[in-house]
Amino acid sequence: MHLTKARIALVIVEVTSIPLLLLSAIYVITGYQLVYPDKIWLFPSPRAIHADKVLRVATIALGALHGVAGVVLLCERKIGNKFSRSAVELVVLIIIAVLFIMLLIADIIY
Repeated sequence: MHLTKARIALVIVEVTSIPLLLLSAIYVITGYQLVYPDKIWLFPSPRAIHADKVLRVATIALGALHGVAGVVLLCERKIGNKFSRSAVELVVLIIIAVLFIMLLIADIIY
């Protein structure tokens, strides 16, 4: 089996998709439970779950990894010119890295 950049990116996207979906669902449900505490009761402590730093950092890291791998996969499949593909991958990687660092700094400070 030959490991190419596209194959590795596909594996990363597949591996991160389910945990990212579960974490996103937990955040949406606990958020609604905080807004409507008398109507939704699924988690006993939604504020603790919603404000947990470990879950936030895990969500940010999984989202960044998923995003970078997804863009690499799309570029490998859709952009034929190697220079253009590398340029797009680099720009997106820089944007996602800056967002990742900003979110982590916000989590550390607050």
